[in-house]
Amino acid sequence: MKKKSLIISGLITIILGAFVFFDKNPLKIELPKGRETVLVCFGDSLTAGIGAPEGKSYPDYLKNYLDVKIINKGVPGETASQGRKRLKKDVLSLDPDIVILEFGANDYFRKIASEKTKIHLEHMVDSLLDRGTVVFIAKFFPENSILSFIKSKDKKNYDEIYKELSSKDNVFLIEDIWGEAWGTPKYMSDTVHPNEYGYEIMAEKYFKAVKDLFEYNNLLNENHP
Repeated sequence: MKKKSLIISGLITIILGAFVFFDKNPLKIELPKGRETVLVCFGDSLTAGIGAPEGKSYPDYLKNYLDVKIINKGVPGETASQGRKRLKKDVLSLDPDIVILEFGANDYFRKIASEKTKIHLEHMVDSLLDRGTVVFIAKFFPENSILSFIKSKDKKNYDEIYKELSSKDNVFLIEDIWGEAWGTPKYMSDTVHPNEYGYEIMAEKYFKAVKDLFEYNNLLNENHP
């Protein structure tokens, strides 16, 4: 009897997990109709495109994939706290349908406590959700532990932050923005910033992460690569 109960319990867990996964599928979200869809890329130097010529940031390359208005609001050197301060002016005022949020790298390099970073990130996420915005949160660090510059303890803390935030409705995690670009000299302008070819690879990774949402809403660029 005990064994049977465990089996039933396990099946219920699997079924509930399937429902959670299904509910977290961006495919199910219908974006507002009757106006131009706005995507804001909000972050630090990895969003701004530092290390590449003007017009070669990942948001610029993303325009090749998506038939929407893409606005780059990346500011080099910013922490999550600084991003929070300009959220209203630079993002909320644009009434975006989707925001890709990319912060955390400068918090790490400046040794800001991850607990403080979490508070600022959560404020930004909740402010966007209150406006009905779909949010994608991007991890700033590569997943490959051999190439990763982030210490294992810090990585665990940030992983927990991103995991918790992406558990909210209409919030989705972009696990890897780097792909083969990280640590590959021909794709990097320095030790932490891609060059134009690296940002092109990044754009491909971002596109794969958001594709389902835009495809469901018929917002893919017909001539995308």
